[in-house]
Amino acid sequence: MMKKFLKIPSILFLLISLALVFYLSVSLEDKAPKIGVIELNGNFHLSKDIYFKYAGFEDKEKYNELTLPLIKDRLEKHPYIKRADVIYEGDNAVTVQITEKVFEALLYWESKQFIITEDLETLPILSYTKRIDYPVISNPFVKDSIRNFHNVKKYDDVVTALKILTTAKLTDPELYENLNEINLRNGGDILLYYSFADYPVVVGRGNEIAKVIYFGKLWNNMKGKSINRVIEYIDLRFAQHVYLGITTEAQEDKEVNS
Repeated sequence: MMKKFLKIPSILFLLISLALVFYLSVSLEDKAPKIGVIELNGNFHLSKDIYFKYAGFEDKEKYNELTLPLIKDRLEKHPYIKRADVIYEGDNAVTVQITEKVFEALLYWESKQFIITEDLETLPILSYTKRIDYPVISNPFVKDSIRNFHNVKKYDDVVTALKILTTAKLTDPELYENLNEINLRNGGDILLYYSFADYPVVVGRGNEIAKVIYFGKLWNNMKGKSINRVIEYIDLRFAQHVYLGITTEAQEDKEVNS
């Protein structure tokens, strides 16, 4: 008899708890802000309309079905968005401040193209991306395969190219801005292509960072001079020496004039 008496308060407590949870859920739902306007800030890679389309925010008639956590969750699922901070401003208005992932380079491998972020993540190049004029890393030597949403730190060739980019950015911003492509040639001699020159810079393999720094100093002495018109390549592969490949026409003219 005592056991039955003890069960009654337990059942009563459970019923009261369930009723309280139900009341709170209904009460909080009634107090949830009704959303009529969503303002997006911080976008650079894509337009607001593209982000809204991805998140399903095109139809304003359905905004009343949204909640602040749902808005945040949908936007942060986009490959380009690192974080979305959602704030209810009152009067049915919501402001979203997004933080996009920082792009460092484009990666071309076989027939595939990727974006590489500052966190070494590979992303797809989506349609309507506003700016894709980043330095290109091409033809890395890869044992397996490169896929989207993976970290490239295990690919030594890609890491080497990123170190070259970082070195150029820190030591000579002008060279960095004009660096179009790092061709890794599937493990062969590394070639650099700059927008200000019609010829490649042959870096080779080994001591890449020192060579890039040295080329920056060399270029500061060469830029604007007529010799650039007759150069076919600059070769940095040999220690303590720089070789300038001269066009055949220039060599013939030199022989004629000698």
